[in-house]
Amino acid sequence: MRSGKKSQSVLVLAAAGLGALFLGFPLALRAFVLEAFKIPSASMEPALLIGDHIFVDKLPFHRATVTRGEVILFPFPENPEQDFVKRVIALPGDTLLVKNGHPWINGWEVPHCVVGTGQLPPSEGLTPSGEVDVEYLDGTAYLVFFDVASLGGLSETNGPYTARAGETWVLGDNRNASHDSRFWFGGRGGGVPLDSVIGRALFRWLSVADGVMDGSRFATSVATPLLPKSMKSLETDLKRCLAQAPPIEGTRPPIPR
Repeated sequence: MRSGKKSQSVLVLAAAGLGALFLGFPLALRAFVLEAFKIPSASMEPALLIGDHIFVDKLPFHRATVTRGEVILFPFPENPEQDFVKRVIALPGDTLLVKNGHPWINGWEVPHCVVGTGQLPPSEGLTPSGEVDVEYLDGTAYLVFFDVASLGGLSETNGPYTARAGETWVLGDNRNASHDSRFWFGGRGGGVPLDSVIGRALFRWLSVADGVMDGSRFATSVATPLLPKSMKSLETDLKRCLAQAPPIEGTRPPIPR
């Protein structure tokens, strides 16, 4: 009988251990590998829409190799309790100048192709309309939007700024409606400490706006230019711009002097 009780105790302990493992696995996954994040604002449209849910890669060796053109999640430098999602534009040592929303790095203009005029999905009773471009930076192609009705308080030229050692400067893809590096620290501008970066955006796993799910965005890579449904008429023009993409060497800025 004692042997039977001992066996039962072992089984109970084993079951408890497995239960703790299964309960702890999602927490460990979130803490060290992947984290889900919901897009709350329009600053990264059209790449990331309000209501998009994304997975963020948090592996340390990936965070340590931030590259221009990718989308990262980080604590807002002026309020670390708030997380921001923006696109990496300048790396340590780079000089960044923004003219009419277009970035120049170390005196070199980031190549772009005009896709056409389109509308973002409705938000807060507004349907922003403006120019849609593809930018090509460090081998990455991504969509940017220039809202004709909103200049975001920015002048035609912003900068130049210099990214210090250990930081990156970021911009929103909705260039005239993004609170990004150009705005921070009382309008002086500022960067994101690289050691504070939480991770890089991988893919959209869910998209829900006004209670309606958009299945066309399910499991789509953030690194692939994807037009929202409100811009589907621009698909042919987008393909044209992607087909005309410069070679990778032509998307890399010169080395800082």
